[in-house]
Amino acid sequence: MNKPTTVDEYFEGLPQDVRAALFEVQTTILAEVPSAQTCISYAIPAVRYNGKVLLFYSGWKKHISMYPIPIGSPEFQARIAPYVAGKGTLKFLLNQSIPFDVIAEITRAHIEMARQSNT
Repeated sequence: MNKPTTVDEYFEGLPQDVRAALFEVQTTILAEVPSAQTCISYAIPAVRYNGKVLLFYSGWKKHISMYPIPIGSPEFQARIAPYVAGKGTLKFLLNQSIPFDVIAEITRAHIEMARQSNT
């Protein structure tokens, strides 16, 4: 299979159930940062904000992943702890309810980190 060059191509290559879940994740992310654009980076979807990649997300057979793990308060770190799957990966299992509120919070944390790095 060729590497996708657009987010649409990436989605087309996914099984329908994964595609639907990842589309909801993408919609949640973009609702938090409407000025962002989607793109492909490292062969997976990414969100570009103010000219820089803010975060990545991908679909797998049994889960959705987001990368990297943002920095936040101890309370925030506790909320995302159940989804940490490796040094820089958050994993949301497809056989469980996807916590879209947590995904929105993760996105806001990335936005805050981007704003702080620009000051």
